[in-house]
Amino acid sequence: MSRFFVDFGGTVFLGAWVMLLWRMFCRSRHGTPVLRALCARLFFISLALALAAELTIFNWSCYLKFWAGERVVYSAKDFELQEAGTGIKLKNLNHHITSLHFDMPLLRDDAQVLQISYTDEAATIWHNATLYGFTPRSRYVALSPHGKVSEIGIYSNKKLQIDAVTINPAIPFRIFILRIALVAILLFMLCLWISRKARDKLGFLLFDYSVDTGSESQKILYWGMIVSMIALCFFTAITGSMAVDNTNFAARQGMQKIYPLMADALLKGQLHLDVEVSPDLQNSANPYDPADRGLNKVEEYADFSYYNGKYYSYFGVIPVLLLFAPFKFLTGHDFPTYLGVFVFSAMICLFLALLWREMVRRFMPDMPFFFYWLGGLSFVMVSCILFLCRHPVAYELAIAAALMFLALGLFLFINAFSDRENFRVKFFFASLSFALAVGCRPTAVFMFLLALLFTGYGVGYLRAAQSSRLVSAQFVLTCLVLPYAIVALPLMWYNYARFGSIMDFGAFHQLTLANMKALSLTNPIGKLLKMAYAFQAYFFNPLGFSSHFPFVTLKLDFVPYHRYDSTLPVYIFNSATIGLINLPILWILLNIRRIGAFLKANEAMLHKLLLLSLGVGLLHIFFLSLNAGVLIRYSVDFLWLFTLAALICAYFTYRIHADNALLAKVILKFFYVSCAASVLVCFFLSFLRFSSGKLNLTYPPVYYYLQNIFSMT
Repeated sequence: MSRFFVDFGGTVFLGAWVMLLWRMFCRSRHGTPVLRALCARLFFISLALALAAELTIFNWSCYLKFWAGERVVYSAKDFELQEAGTGIKLKNLNHHITSLHFDMPLLRDDAQVLQISYTDEAATIWHNATLYGFTPRSRYVALSPHGKVSEIGIYSNKKLQIDAVTINPAIPFRIFILRIALVAILLFMLCLWISRKARDKLGFLLFDYSVDTGSESQKILYWGMIVSMIALCFFTAITGSMAVDNTNFAARQGMQKIYPLMADALLKGQLHLDVEVSPDLQNSANPYDPADRGLNKVEEYADFSYYNGKYYSYFGVIPVLLLFAPFKFLTGHDFPTYLGVFVFSAMICLFLALLWREMVRRFMPDMPFFFYWLGGLSFVMVSCILFLCRHPVAYELAIAAALMFLALGLFLFINAFSDRENFRVKFFFASLSFALAVGCRPTAVFMFLLALLFTGYGVGYLRAAQSSRLVSAQFVLTCLVLPYAIVALPLMWYNYARFGSIMDFGAFHQLTLANMKALSLTNPIGKLLKMAYAFQAYFFNPLGFSSHFPFVTLKLDFVPYHRYDSTLPVYIFNSATIGLINLPILWILLNIRRIGAFLKANEAMLHKLLLLSLGVGLLHIFFLSLNAGVLIRYSVDFLWLFTLAALICAYFTYRIHADNALLAKVILKFFYVSCAASVLVCFFLSFLRFSSGKLNLTYPPVYYYLQNIFSMT
């Protein structure tokens, strides 16, 4: 994954979008030759300004040489060693210093974090820098001291191997094509807003241009956005898998190979995994107690299920049957887990886009097109799919597979009411999709409430044409009971054959950081406290902001994920998670009472769908708080439902006030801003990895280049 791929590939990506928007803005039937000429002129002005900014503002450190003293090289013989070789000092300098260069041996994958202190005429100041082996540019460090510097200290958490330190070297230029393109687009948008003629056209497209199902331009823009999201998922999964390999997290936890192991077992006709169980674990009196395993130094595969002397997997078997086992059977090779996460995430993007399009077509046909486009982008992005791709191991794969089936099922349920000829077929496959989601992730069983809702309306839909109770009973049996039975009965046998219980998926037999069997023994007050802390974390965990890429971060967990010395009176799995209050698009749900009353009188099905979506989301949080905890990946289970509810509330808030042109425009502006803010928050957070209660960088080379593109460093 080279700089060329990120820089050039990102620029081509933006260029394609500029061409699409040019067609929409200037080449549509509402465009004029004067407007096209104006836009072309503004674009080239913006491009020139962006290039000037690249050569000056974004390369400010290159001009420090004009205020620097003489260039001096200090070799190892000039160093004063400190603290067993983990620090060095340069004394009696008396130089005007603006930059440093470190000559030190670093392999391509190495990174060295330095703490640099310098004493100038005002104070002693500390500066942190990270040197990467894959880029010589990181060895240059820009400084801005107050007057002359008399002493420099360089420290690290490991032994330093610095061959030479150069004072006041000329820092080379860095030109990023992608950054030029980004700045040019932002300046171009500003120019359009300043220009009266362009602003009028822009206002028309934002507020008055309605959805037109026959418009080729609208189709291209909408599906182009979805294709872009799929490409972003691929980029995130690839770089996320590289980050996992770099940290050796997957190798340590076994989470990259558990699905391939399940495929191997099924192809051999067995249910247990072909993994050797250590004698210490077999002879352990309490194998599920992590404290006992640690005290007796028992070797185990973390997060595998252990039962009767064999290893199993508590992860849903459906992804294995659909993807991993067929691939292994046909090719003889294991299907990579990170690619599995991408495949399911790509399908999520597609099915969420189809679902949103169907919702608009059926319930909100007079929606402004930009509302529709930005709503679709928000629906996909705020559902946190990128968080799954960023850490693409078995946990995320199970969640992604379940969400894919749920999005497909919900789309088919709604679409079935518009297709009388294929109504029963689509209803059957919708129910089957919901059932398959349970085979990926058992918590998806809560979506059965939505299946019941649509089944009730389906009975009414059929009886309006054929008023026969027999027809209704046949419909319920064949389109709800049968598809669930097709999935549930084999799953029950699968569970019973492994663990002796039809309802035991293996989660309580897992060898994880807590005794899962004992966690349920918390007293009633303890369980209430767990729920209270979980709701606090899922809803109100605040964002942190920074002037450096990725600009946003999350407050770390209030209970260390890997420790038992909790500051809380109860133990709960917990790490950094995104509080829903940080996503402005969800603030629109505060108007749900009024929207609910309006929908109840005008769109009864949509009203019940809105309430059930929120209810099922809250059920997920309730269940997770008691049985799992607070992790960012768990948010994917319910956040897409909250986002869908928020989009419905936003549209009908606008529709209720559509007669008041000024107020309607204010509502649309608030919606656009809240969507953009929420999308940006989720986008930038996706460049951090959340695991084991820590915030880690993603794949360092890509992170470093993006950090430079988005920051003036």
